[in-house]
Amino acid sequence: MPGLVDHEIFANECDQYGRDTWPEMCIDAPGVDRTELHEYIGNAALKFFDTNLNVTRSPQN
Repeated sequence: MPGLVDHEIFANECDQYGRDTWPEMCIDAPGVDRTELHEYIGNAALKFFDTNLNVTRSPQN
């Protein structure tokens, strides 16, 4: 994954409560786009499962 990412990147994006309660978990390195990385990770996981488990999914609506 590109950029300075750590294990907090796998957590959900923070809302105001998260930023107030756990700010250290909500601050990503400059240039890191958590939303973009979550999409990348999800697509990589789907590709892995499709390839290795011969998963057949119905089309998304």
